Amino acid sequence: MNFNQIIEKTNVDANPLKQNHPIVVAIVDSGIDEALLLRFSEQVQPCTCSTDIVEHLSHNFVDGEDNDLYKDKLHHGTGVASIIASHAPFVKLAIVKVMGSDGNVNNASLLKGLNFINEHKQNIDIISISLCVSESNEDVKDMHGEIV
Repeated sequence: MNFNQIIEKTNVDANPLKQNHPIVVAIVDSGIDEALLLRFSEQVQPCTCSTDIVEHLSHNFVDGEDNDLYKDKLHHGTGVASIIASHAPFVKLAIVKVMGSDGNVNNASLLKGLNFINEHKQNIDIISISLCVSESNEDVKDMHGEIV
């Protein structure tokens, strides 16, 4: 299945089966800035986006930072979300913040985020992970394998 076919399946109007269960995309990244999300989305592809954030499927796993998902100082997670929202404006987003405002991802935060996704995977359809970690971790590899 190519990207356009996936997008077609996420469109509520094109796929009436999704009206009762829209596609939920978990974005494992640096958080999200909702104010910038719409502006970024419109720069990628002008659209009327109705993308919502699913609060109970969103969490901040970065130790030492406040629990505010909506502080994305790097705007990386916001950029990823905007690309998804501009091409699939009716998806719901689950924000799983594992990247600190310094741009680093530690294995503990990533593992907690992946565990969270695994616990809620029955409610998540797609997982977007666009990260780099400095060291390999068997627990992270094992959890990734369990999720997929």
